[in-house]
Amino acid sequence: MDNNDVFLEKWSKEKEVDYQLASKLKAKIFPLLEEAHRKLGYRFNKAFIEQIKRTKLRIDNSERILCLLPKLKPRFFSPKERRVITLHLEYLTLVEGLFASQINFLIFVLIANGHTLHFTRKGDNVKTLADIERMPLRRRLGFLRKHMFGKLIANKVDVRLRNSIAHLFYEIDEKGTIKVENKTITQTEYDKLYDDLRNVSYALHLITLLYYKRFA
Repeated sequence: MDNNDVFLEKWSKEKEVDYQLASKLKAKIFPLLEEAHRKLGYRFNKAFIEQIKRTKLRIDNSERILCLLPKLKPRFFSPKERRVITLHLEYLTLVEGLFASQINFLIFVLIANGHTLHFTRKGDNVKTLADIERMPLRRRLGFLRKHMFGKLIANKVDVRLRNSIAHLFYEIDEKGTIKVENKTITQTEYDKLYDDLRNVSYALHLITLLYYKRFA
């Protein structure tokens, strides 16, 4: 086991991330990072530092938001009310915070490796992180599936649930069960959705930090 794997395993344990998943992602992403760095040089350096700063900002803001959850005392809120608040503070914060920042940078790296993503119907190509951030989540995930990151990353987020939360278009019963369109999500199913998404989000973040350790 080389030093990179030692650090990744250590960090995975600290963040309660599946090391096997992180290791598989590292094997696929590290060569892409190396090639992007070789091809883009200064542009890669600039984007990578920007990515680190954006991620830190999002993590800091996410932690502030999530600090509110333990304060939702059962005696003050019904299960239905707690679930509504939790969806926005927990799931949407994770999707739009840590997860989004990680996949945006991975897409940037894939583009640097020669893959094309059209920004407009006229055929204009995505070139910057800012371009990627403005794209719908579904398109970004579709791009990752196209480039062999479906099972490991893109399929870890429920886009219908994310969109329903963001647009305030969902139903919750008195037990806290969520209904999105014709799909019902129980507490157990929600917990798995959240855990899977958190796992891949932090695994991607750890890989970025691992590369930054070498890069710096």
